[in-house]
Amino acid sequence: MPRTITKGVKRPQQPASPVLGSAKAVASASKGGGTFRRVFLTLSVFAITVTGAWYGAGLKWRQEVQQEMKARTEATATEKIAFLEGSRDVLVAKKLGLELKIMDMERKRLEREKRLEVMHSHR
Repeated sequence: MPRTITKGVKRPQQPASPVLGSAKAVASASKGGGTFRRVFLTLSVFAITVTGAWYGAGLKWRQEVQQEMKARTEATATEKIAFLEGSRDVLVAKKLGLELKIMDMERKRLEREKRLEVMHSHR
């Protein structure tokens, strides 16, 4: 059905629905829906990306652990001894560090006790 075009004649406006409000309110509500959709899609893509990265890192870590275990089982006795000596050196260094911290804490505790004794003796 062909549409008739009239120049200079304004079409009558339809009254705003009391339920929906004015035409501007309806238009702004439809724009808000686009914003929600954009935010939802952005968060969805972000969640998928993070999940994929996390999963991929886990796969890589497991693969590295498996390779290391395989290398250890296939190593010769000399290589195993060298590996164990290296592990021992790391543990001994940690032990020394912890012993120094313990000695320092003990020294501070003794100093604190001496200060308290001096304070109590002056009363």
